[in-house]
Amino acid sequence: PTAAPAASARVIDALASLGVWDGSAPEISTDATVADAFSALLAGRLSYAPGERDAVFMEHRLHVAFPDGRPSEVRSSSLVSYGTPDGVSSMSRSVGITAALGVQRLLEQGSASSGPDAEPLAGVLRPTLPTIYEYCLPRLAEEGFAFEEGIEREASAPSTAATPMPAGRGTPGFRAASAAA
Repeated sequence: PTAAPAASARVIDALASLGVWDGSAPEISTDATVADAFSALLAGRLSYAPGERDAVFMEHRLHVAFPDGRPSEVRSSSLVSYGTPDGVSSMSRSVGITAALGVQRLLEQGSASSGPDAEPLAGVLRPTLPTIYEYCLPRLAEEGFAFEEGIEREASAPSTAATPMPAGRGTPGFRAASAAA
């Protein structure tokens, strides 16, 4: 299948704005892959100028309908983090610290810092397990990566398009105190 003409035009415009065809692309070795060439182009065009910094923005909005007839809700979770000018990027910190905490949690199995009720970890793990997020989230907050969370009650009738949340522990980190009355 071919891409829609409008999408193809946007890709061509983006590549042109990066200088792919203007003769200013960086020199690369003859054995470089397409990925190597594109990485060199991006590094030359998109590097930060002195004093600039990156930013990480994340927002999750979940429209929740309850099968028991309670009013629908919109649950939100947002994160804003900035890198250090002329220093470490927020993207590298958010990825690196998160990975390091996962490794640290594995290494601390059975120690007091992993928690008295922490279950042993093995195999492929997801961060949705309480034994992982209860360990990692407070430590991420200490490093400046904390989500602002909220719950808004929707005024209209529950939407049939929304997916009900499963019964159980609920979503980690949501505070009932932030719910609107």
